[in-house]
Amino acid sequence: MNVSNFTLAPSAGAEDLGRTDELQRLIATFRRHSRLFISVALVILATVVLVTFQQTPRYTATSNVMIDTRKREVSNIQDVLSGLPADSSVVDTEVEILKSRSLAERVVVDQKLDEDPEFNGKLRRPNPIAAVVGAPFAAVGSLFASHTPQTQAASDLKATKAHEGVVDAVLSRLKVRRSGLTYVINVDFESKDAAKAAVIANAFANLYLTQQLQDKYDATQQANQWLNQRLGELQPQVSQAEAAVEQYKAQHGLLASVGSSLTEQEISNLNNQLAQAKADEAEKNARVRTAQQQAQAGATGENLSGSLSSQTMMQLRTQQAEASSKVADLQTKYGPRHPEVQRVQRQLTDINTQISEEVGRQVSNLQAEESVARQRVASLEGSLSGAKGTLVGNNAAGVELADLQRKADAASTLYSTLLNRAKQTSTDQGSESSDSRIV
Repeated sequence: MNVSNFTLAPSAGAEDLGRTDELQRLIATFRRHSRLFISVALVILATVVLVTFQQTPRYTATSNVMIDTRKREVSNIQDVLSGLPADSSVVDTEVEILKSRSLAERVVVDQKLDEDPEFNGKLRRPNPIAAVVGAPFAAVGSLFASHTPQTQAASDLKATKAHEGVVDAVLSRLKVRRSGLTYVINVDFESKDAAKAAVIANAFANLYLTQQLQDKYDATQQANQWLNQRLGELQPQVSQAEAAVEQYKAQHGLLASVGSSLTEQEISNLNNQLAQAKADEAEKNARVRTAQQQAQAGATGENLSGSLSSQTMMQLRTQQAEASSKVADLQTKYGPRHPEVQRVQRQLTDINTQISEEVGRQVSNLQAEESVARQRVASLEGSLSGAKGTLVGNNAAGVELADLQRKADAASTLYSTLLNRAKQTSTDQGSESSDSRIV
């Protein structure tokens, strides 16, 4: 009989038995080390409780600042006092200004946070455990410090670092954010004291507004200083430019009166005088020709008139008429050979001679007047020609004068503009308004 080899497989009951034995061994192990496990758990629990109770509560205060997009114009000085434009990038810029280190430094100084242990670590009471652990290091440090001389520069550097540390601590508690797409900026500050958090948050907002006003005031003051300085520089320039214009006018005879130069007025007057002189010359010339014609037609004066009809001539003609009448009467009465007739005849001849001489004198006077009138015309024509030549020279000189006048006018206009601007800035200085407000 042949017997075959075979292997006996464990049954399900054997597996359960093995697991039970393993669990019993774990329980036995836990029982043997139960005190250790309980001690570790208690230590962890105590540590968590201790740390939890040592945590200081934190309070966050928020101050809301709104960028005011409405411009309140109090003057026309747009480039000095203009309000912020309603632009999203401007609001983001103001957020960065509120988070700036310079504003935080002002808050530190304003609220005296250098003296607050919450922000100045050197003023805090040391932790007992940390004091025990760090005592050896502190002793070594103090030993080296006692042997190291403290200079003023090192002391100042130490104070500066301490101040910068306070500023860093303040900035670490500050959070500035824009509220959505609005023009409102939320300024959050965190502190162990709720009231202190509110005070510092409001300090950031208030000093931010104050800084805006101060910047505008400084800009206005700077503009005033620049304007006053520029006016002081321009005033002598304006005076020199105007003096140069007047001096050039005087040197070249370009003085003007009532809108035109003196040369132009002289030419106008000479033209009027020349016209009158020519008319007078023509009149005297006509009188001479008439007198000459009358003298040639009748030297005895029977047909003399006009220019030759003078008072003396009228008397001579009266005497001539009387003598002629008397000659005629005597000739009729006594005959032509009578001595009385001849005597009166000689008187009539003398009168006719006087009339001829008077006619000659009158013609000579008229010719003299005509000559004077002709010379006056020639003189006026010469003067007019000279004045016209002077005017041509003045016109050439007027080009340089115009350039000098433009420079003087430009300097005067600039001076007047800056003077008006200076008056405006001086009047409106101190009336600046902030572009933001606390809501």
